[in-house]
Amino acid sequence: MYQRLILPYLDARRGYGVDDARFCEHAWAFPNAQAMAQRDQQAARKLGHEPDPDWVRRHVLSAALDRCDGWRLVRGQAARLMRDIEVVGQWPKQPFIALGTHWGAGLPTLAHLNQRGLGPKFVYRQEPQTVFRTRAERWAHGVHLRALEICGGSITLGGAYAQILEGLNSGQTPVILVDAPADGRPTLTGQAPSFTLNVREGLLNMLCRERLPFVFYRCGFDPKTGRRQLWIGSETLEDDPQAIANQAADHLTRAFAIDTAQWRLWMVADALLKPAS
Repeated sequence: MYQRLILPYLDARRGYGVDDARFCEHAWAFPNAQAMAQRDQQAARKLGHEPDPDWVRRHVLSAALDRCDGWRLVRGQAARLMRDIEVVGQWPKQPFIALGTHWGAGLPTLAHLNQRGLGPKFVYRQEPQTVFRTRAERWAHGVHLRALEICGGSITLGGAYAQILEGLNSGQTPVILVDAPADGRPTLTGQAPSFTLNVREGLLNMLCRERLPFVFYRCGFDPKTGRRQLWIGSETLEDDPQAIANQAADHLTRAFAIDTAQWRLWMVADALLKPAS
């Protein structure tokens, strides 16, 4: 309970960043943080990424930032959170869909969209309660869900496409992570120089069929300076699903060039990424 809830709350209240010694200490104190990071480090090696000696620390800090961001938003500190993040680029006029990956932290992006009056709706799969083994895990997840609502709300999978279109028509901005596991759904393979990425085909077909503009974004921290940054790409309209899949793979490639330690899905990398032939 203390590590999962109280320490992230204290970090948010005190405004700690990745360079603060106490924040690093709290990040390491999270249950199994180092073991999970070392496991993910081995997965990165299998894909040809040779992590540097600081990789595990940055992986642990990235997850800790996400927990801290949730508490900042729940405590009404969205403006403070935005002051800590450098924004590169700008969102287009509506309607559009924001496309990201599980790299870095997502809550600052939602907060920024909300601050700009763009009505973000985060699209995700609701985890069953059986996933959470302890009361502390359930409460921590509740903090995250509360943060999503504060930022604008969410759309859960299961009839999501209809809700996405309705949201666009009513002035909302759906936010979708393109590297989410397909869970048996059809995929297209995005081509990047060093790997391929499986992207859910239904999402790509919807973007093309409905002629929906989209923007790729990423939000993480600079591994050299610790400075946090939200990068917003240019508005794009495509009629070829394969072209979007390739753009998604290229987008993840650029994130990996910054830091592979900040990707959160190394534990399921085998289902998403393959070395390029």
